[in-house]
Amino acid sequence: MTVAHDPIEVSQNIATLLARYITANNLTTTAAAAAIQMDSRDLTKRLKPIDRANPGSAKDVHLWKVWQLLRAAGELGIPDEEIAEALFPKIARRLPSIPQLERRVRELQGENADLRVGHYTPQTATAELLRTGRWAVSALPLVHQTRDGSEVVLSINMSVAPLGRYANDLTVQDVRGRLAADVPNIYRRALVLSGDASGLPSAPGPRRAPSPVTLDLSVPVFTEDRDPAPFGERAHITQSRSGLLVIASSTTAGPRTVAAIIARALGWGLADSRAAARNIRARIDAWSGVNHRQWMRRESQRQLNALLFDDGEYRVVSHFGFADPESPHPLITAINSYEAGTRDDLPFIVLLREADAVLSNASRRSLQDDPIRTPDDPRNIARHDALTANRDALWRAVTRLPAERYHVEDVRDVEAATGDPDWVHQSARRSGSIAGRVLRRLHGTAGPLRVVDEDAAKLLADAGVEVMG
Repeated sequence: MTVAHDPIEVSQNIATLLARYITANNLTTTAAAAAIQMDSRDLTKRLKPIDRANPGSAKDVHLWKVWQLLRAAGELGIPDEEIAEALFPKIARRLPSIPQLERRVRELQGENADLRVGHYTPQTATAELLRTGRWAVSALPLVHQTRDGSEVVLSINMSVAPLGRYANDLTVQDVRGRLAADVPNIYRRALVLSGDASGLPSAPGPRRAPSPVTLDLSVPVFTEDRDPAPFGERAHITQSRSGLLVIASSTTAGPRTVAAIIARALGWGLADSRAAARNIRARIDAWSGVNHRQWMRRESQRQLNALLFDDGEYRVVSHFGFADPESPHPLITAINSYEAGTRDDLPFIVLLREADAVLSNASRRSLQDDPIRTPDDPRNIARHDALTANRDALWRAVTRLPAERYHVEDVRDVEAATGDPDWVHQSARRSGSIAGRVLRRLHGTAGPLRVVDEDAAKLLADAGVEVMG
């Protein structure tokens, strides 16, 4: 394999990589030169852009510059993957990374594994359901409108009901199973918010009237899993070589939205433990009520454990939920291993620590087929106790780590704090504020943030975070 498609391009790529690394680590050129045992004037000369109109000497001179820059990159400890991408730019742009291949293998292990290409638009989701001829669909994008009038599509909210002669006889469990069998591509992406007997607001006709049982779904758009941006378009953060984890006890704290804003702002990949769990082929007959929630909670814990052991560089992982009493929390287990010296590294951890009001709100919310209606319901009390114990255990474990390895955010109940009934928009702004503080800490700056994704920039700016251009 030859080093160069173009020695000038390669030397410029490596020079850019070196300069960015020196800046990110607050090094002077003199200090960097001393670290790699090179004269500072010589290093400054090597880092200067090459004038293609007047390249000067022959190609072998440029190859000599490539060799010197490679030696400097190795001495400064720049990751091999970044050096390889700079050295073989055309090849790196064509070949998938190892984490991408591993993720694809996991997808293929499930039946009817879907290909994640681009955003999952409302038209795609609705058309996929209607194409079966067996579903009535009502879909509405959930759009966050910022204070300056910009818009960000957060998710697609859908109400679906099966059609057919025996639709009226179906239970919520039957409808869930039929949806999973008919359109696994949607079922694996969607969060099933509720199942009830309210019916859709309008029926297509008496002979094809939908079932009185409907499922309310939320298909992610802004928070959809994604791969890292190409080399040169993503940020390099020195304190998170093993990626970043955003974790909370409840979804009310907004861990997935916080993770999505951070990942998009940095140009990093995004993975969610529950989304990974939904890619596992489920036993649909057991996916109802408490059984479904227990299965999802346990499977998401297993997926988090797998994600913690993957090569997570340039990836943000989100997770929420409490561990079962008989199985320790995967993050706590990983921290224990790290402290014992049996684990080399951990991701940078962002812990969203919910106030009691947030956990109370989370435990009261209706969940799928098993609504909890009163604060004194024994199930509500048990869930609140489990969430509280999980929150406190995570805080104790994470704060044992060196301070540079984690960031803790205390999360209040948005509704109680602001009195604004538009909870979704207030929650998005809260997530933007949290993500902004995390990004400032990662970049080590109090000034405007460089953000590579337009939608992330909109949400950050709407939360009062200053972004560049």
